[in-house]
Amino acid sequence: MLIRIEVFSKIKDKRTWVMKKEIEKFGVKGKIKAVKLADVYTINKNLSFIQQQKVASSLINPVTEEVLINNPFFPKKFSWAIEIGFLPGVTDN
Repeated sequence: MLIRIEVFSKIKDKRTWVMKKEIEKFGVKGKIKAVKLADVYTINKNLSFIQQQKVASSLINPVTEEVLINNPFFPKKFSWAIEIGFLPGVTDN
């Protein structure tokens, strides 16, 4: 069973600021209102709900981050989304 764990920052994140600045270089400066960045972990293992929570809690700093398990984040309104990931089995990042 595939388990999807999404980790988000609860505070202003330097990575989102940098990502926004990089995207603005493509001619959309001033048009981007917000960038939401997540670290996504996909686990192919049969785990109970409690085990999933334990894994997720080990991946976050509860003071600065929040987590979603098998519940992808979808904002109510957005213009576009980009997801970048590794191919299955690719480990040389």
